[in-house]
Amino acid sequence: MQSTEDWFGALYYGIPFKDIYEGSDQGSSILFFGWDGTPVLKAHLPYIATSFFVYDKKLYVFTNCGEKESLMIYDCPSVLSK
Repeated sequence: MQSTEDWFGALYYGIPFKDIYEGSDQGSSILFFGWDGTPVLKAHLPYIATSFFVYDKKLYVFTNCGEKESLMIYDCPSVLSK
C-alpha cells in the first residue's frame, strides 16, 4: 500500500492468497483511489506483484515468482504523477 496527498493504492489479487502458493497465477492489480473513495486507476499486471511504489514519475513493481525476484519499472500514468 502507498499513499500521497491525492490518492492511495493497494494490491489486489482477486483470488485467495493461499491459491497463489498452490500454483494459480492469474496476475494481480494495483488499485488506486482518491481519498473520497473515487477510483483513480486500475493497473492490471500479468504476474503476481508482491509490492509497489510510485516515485519520480515511475511505477516500480516487485514480484517474487518461485525463487526468481524481479523489479519491473513502468512510466507512471499522469493521473498519479501530479
